[in-house]
Amino acid sequence: MLATALLALASFASPQTDTWTRLSQPLNDQGSGYGIGLAFDSTTLVAGGPHAVAAVEEALFAGGAKGSAGSATFYHRNPSTGGWDEVQRVRPSLSNERDRFGVSIVLDGDMVFIGAPSVVVGGIRTGAVFRFKRVAGQWVEQQIITSSLPHDFQGFGNHLALDGTQLVVGAPFQDGAGIDEWGHGFVFERNAQTGDWFETGVLVPPAMPDHSWAGYRVAIDGDQAALGLFGSEVGGTGAGAICMFRRGPAGWAPVQQVLPSVQVQFSHFSYDLILQGDLLISGAYRSGPALEHHGSLNVFRRPNPGGDFVEVQRIVPPGLEFGSVLGVSFAMLDDGKVAAGMAGAHSSSGRVGIYAPRANGTFGLESIQYPPHIPATSSFGWKVATDGVHLASSAPLHPVDGIEKGSVYTWDPKTVSFERPYCRATNATNNPRPAMLRSHGALDHGGQHVRLSVSEVPPQSLVRLMAAPYGSVGLDFGLGCLRGPVTHITTGTFFADPSGGCTWWLGGTSAAQALSPGTTWTFQVQAWNAGARIQSNALELHFR
Repeated sequence: MLATALLALASFASPQTDTWTRLSQPLNDQGSGYGIGLAFDSTTLVAGGPHAVAAVEEALFAGGAKGSAGSATFYHRNPSTGGWDEVQRVRPSLSNERDRFGVSIVLDGDMVFIGAPSVVVGGIRTGAVFRFKRVAGQWVEQQIITSSLPHDFQGFGNHLALDGTQLVVGAPFQDGAGIDEWGHGFVFERNAQTGDWFETGVLVPPAMPDHSWAGYRVAIDGDQAALGLFGSEVGGTGAGAICMFRRGPAGWAPVQQVLPSVQVQFSHFSYDLILQGDLLISGAYRSGPALEHHGSLNVFRRPNPGGDFVEVQRIVPPGLEFGSVLGVSFAMLDDGKVAAGMAGAHSSSGRVGIYAPRANGTFGLESIQYPPHIPATSSFGWKVATDGVHLASSAPLHPVDGIEKGSVYTWDPKTVSFERPYCRATNATNNPRPAMLRSHGALDHGGQHVRLSVSEVPPQSLVRLMAAPYGSVGLDFGLGCLRGPVTHITTGTFFADPSGGCTWWLGGTSAAQALSPGTTWTFQVQAWNAGARIQSNALELHFR
């Protein structure tokens, strides 16, 4: 049976309270994948344009197709306006076709590391990491970091992680011990005298099948590190896994294989990673039923110091929305909240979900955020980064002036309009896709109106819409199903049309004027059949 879905537009966005800054690829560079590599702090933002195919970096892999070498654009925050001023666009000293320079970036003050996993070094396409330093306001290349085990198409630099004193570099296509594309990680530390970074360890996972791609994603925190096995066949081809490492007197050694509670073929568990102390979070951006790719976040905790990580929560997108790809990228703010990209949500305009920590060690969805008027094919949320307080996210397919240039948005998640899903929504039939909560449509510019739509309703089901201030119950705005840009609510019941959808417009002279800035409302849709409630979904919207 199809599920009822409540869709809404978080409107009343005010220029005074909604502050979104958008940066665009500086050149007319079609398909550059601008923002796939992204890092920023309070003064500096760096956005990579690695020329990944269709803004999906794994589509290129180590061989790929011919294209630009890639580039990175530096921005400095303007202290007067608070905006970002472009200051420099860089390419590495070694530059060829299809280098993918800028696919991964980490920033630490006046130093930045940029991966180019397909660059030619010493006559072979082994990949490298380029270290830049800010000197008199300009970014200057200081070092080319390479692998101690170079070979053709190893993908060295595909992903980077930095914990302040250690840099780990993923080489997911590293061969070894007769295993094709086994994958390794390489750990580097800084020489205090020269300032250069030198290799101090190699993360070698246990022997596994070909094409496991260990190191496609990496994370490090002190004496522990994680390699994401993007292509692991445990649980099915491409299901994914994580190999945990610990550093001891004899160096780095694998200590645990981490698997999700739900293993799905081609879900690519470990697509992004957070590792902080006893917390490990992994994304599986293609998990879910075949071809639905709603994605998930898997939260692991370590109950005992030095022990194994245990899964405590599997988070799926609101309503298991088709194609959301939750888990494609995420970042942790200083207050412990996790901002997770859903680049495929809402027909690929994209969303970012804010998940707040709970006392029991899990996370709850607090809000869904996205910039106003973002085009439907932008993939906002593909890469999420934070300076601890603010957020940045790429929209690598964002069309600008008719060209798929891509954009990067920065914002303060506490001061923008947002949707607040009502996560206690019920589904009386235990449908496999309950409470599908997502955004829909564009703001009616003729006035302050909110559009709510219900879709995927079983034919001949009676549908009711109710709304009430957050925390109260029983206020019924009436019943109605209207098509077109109307600005009021009609009364009376209705049946779902043959397409299974209908729309309310709330605003104008109707009771929707109560939806004033600063208020939070709960909207609920119920579907009834033969006198019995068969589905129920709800959504909270906060108006600013």
